[in-house]
Amino acid sequence: MKNQPDTALPPELRVEEDADELRKAWRVLAAAVPRPVTPDETDRAWEALSRRLAPADGMGGSQVVGAGGVARERPGTGGWARALLRAAAGLVLLVGATAAWYAVPVSRTAAPGERLTLILPDGSAVELNAGSTLRYRRSFSLLPGLPAGSRAVRLEGEAFFRVEPGVRPFRVAAGDASVRVLGTRFNVRARGGDDGSGVPVRVEVEEGRVEVWEAEGSRSLILTAGQAARVAPGSGAPAREEVPLDRVGLWRSGGLTVVDEPLSAILRELSLRFGVRILLSDPAAGTELLSVYYPAVSSVETVLADLATQQDLRYRRTNDGWEVF
Repeated sequence: MKNQPDTALPPELRVEEDADELRKAWRVLAAAVPRPVTPDETDRAWEALSRRLAPADGMGGSQVVGAGGVARERPGTGGWARALLRAAAGLVLLVGATAAWYAVPVSRTAAPGERLTLILPDGSAVELNAGSTLRYRRSFSLLPGLPAGSRAVRLEGEAFFRVEPGVRPFRVAAGDASVRVLGTRFNVRARGGDDGSGVPVRVEVEEGRVEVWEAEGSRSLILTAGQAARVAPGSGAPAREEVPLDRVGLWRSGGLTVVDEPLSAILRELSLRFGVRILLSDPAAGTELLSVYYPAVSSVETVLADLATQQDLRYRRTNDGWEVF
C-alpha cells in the first residue's frame, strides 16, 4: 500500500531510515485527543529516542563501576542526557496534544425549549435560539499565540450577534451563505428544510453594516440597519429587502417572525421554541411559503389555531404533543 503524503512531516525527518514510523507517529500526534502526559508515555518516548541516538555498536553510553560492582552512568553525561531527553519527549507529547486540542472547535448548543447566551473569545456576544449550535476555534487562534486570520464561527439554527469591533473580520458561515462584518448587531437564521433541498439563510441587520456572500460564489451584498437578505440553494444572488428594526431577532423577547418559509418550517420552529412534538400528517400541506408575525407568543395553540384557519387544516393535542392534519 502506498504511503500517505507526508507534507506535515518536517523535511529533516523525511530522510531518516525510520521515516515511515515517524510518519505514523506524526499522524497520531496530529489526531491525539487532548490529555495529560503520563510518565509511561515519556518513558516510551525516551526509549524510542534513545534507540535512535545509540552508537552503532549498541552501547548506550559510558558507565563506571561503583562500590559492590554496581554499574552506574558516568556523572555529567548519560544521567543528565536521559533527564533532558525525557523532558524533551514529554514536551513533544505536550505540544502535540496542545495542537490537537486547539484543532478541535468549541461547540455550544441550545437545546429545544431553551435559549443560550455566549461570550466569545473576542468579547462578542451571541444569543442562540432553541435547537441551534455554534462552533468556533478556541481563542480564535490556530495555536497559542498564533491568531487565526479571522474570527470565524459556524452556525446551525438561529442566533443574534453583537460583534465587538476589531482588526480581524468576524465571519459567520451558515448554510449556503457567509456573513462578514467588523462590528455590528445582526440576526442570522439558518434552519434546514425537511425535504433535504438545502439550508436557506436569512440575515437581518439591526445596526452597522454586514456583507452577505454566497458560500460557493463570488457575489455579495452589503446590508445596513433595517435591511435583510435571503440566500437559498439555487435561488441566485441574494436580494436586499427592508425589515422593521423591531422585528430583527424578535424571538429574543418571546415574539415570532418567519418570512417566506413553508408551514413545516414554522411548525418545526414552534416545536423547538416550546420543546414539544408537532406532527404534520400530510407533508404536502406544508410546502406553501408563508410569513407569520407575532409580537409575543404565549402558547403553541395560539399559533396552531391561526395556521389551521389560514390553511384550512385542523389540529389536536396528542399524548406527546400536537398533530396538524
